[in-house]
Amino acid sequence: MDDTQPDSDSEPNGESTCNLALILKELRELRKDFGQQLSGIKEDISKIGKRVEEAEERINGAETRIQSSEDVLTELVKLQMQTEAKLTDWRGGRNAKMSEYTG
Repeated sequence: MDDTQPDSDSEPNGESTCNLALILKELRELRKDFGQQLSGIKEDISKIGKRVEEAEERINGAETRIQSSEDVLTELVKLQMQTEAKLTDWRGGRNAKMSEYTG
C-alpha cells in the first residue's frame, strides 16, 4: 500500500470526517484572517500612495520656486553689472571734467 495514503481501515469514518471538518474550519478562519490582513495592507499602500503624491506636489512646487529664484538672481546680477558699468562711466566722466578744471 502507498505510504502517503492513510489507511482507511485504521480510522473510523466518523473521525476522519471530523478531522476534515476541523481542517476546513481552520482553513476558512485562516482565509478570513489573510483577507483582513490583505485589506489592511491595501489600505496602507493607498495611504503611502497619497503621501507620495503629496510629496511629489511639494517637490514640484519647490523646484518651481527654486527656478524662479534663480531667474530673479540672474536678473539681479545683470542689473548689478549694468549699474557698476554706469558708475564706472560716471566716475570716468567726472574725473575727466575735474582734469579740465585743474589743467
